[in-house]
Amino acid sequence: MRETPDPSSAVLGEIVPSYEAGAIRLLFIDSDGQSFHTSRFRRFDSATTRILELTSAPETAANLPGIYRAELRDSADKPVGWFRVRILPFEGMPRSYAAEIPKDLNGAIAAAAIELVDSDIDRIVAASEAASSRS
Repeated sequence: MRETPDPSSAVLGEIVPSYEAGAIRLLFIDSDGQSFHTSRFRRFDSATTRILELTSAPETAANLPGIYRAELRDSADKPVGWFRVRILPFEGMPRSYAAEIPKDLNGAIAAAAIELVDSDIDRIVAASEAASSRS
């Protein structure tokens, strides 16, 4: 990720998504080489026990709404913050996001991470809806 769209602008850092059992995890590497990583996004509310993590598992979209949280840890695996997404049970599954990040992690990188997670949720919703329509 760069400071501006210009390819010669300063590099702010990098976000590397990975998947563990279908659940997104994020690795952040800032311009100084410092790294942070997230846990999986786990269900934070107790409204249901059907979906415990945001994954690409073939669940119905109706079970997806809830609050999910991923812990943010530094390179020594010490908790330093979190990311949270609230998925509402309305058409299009609208979402709201919140995060607590250390000052060492650039806010623009955190915003880009939220965009990545949002895209992943779009993919999960589309796959769930497609699976529901086939049954």
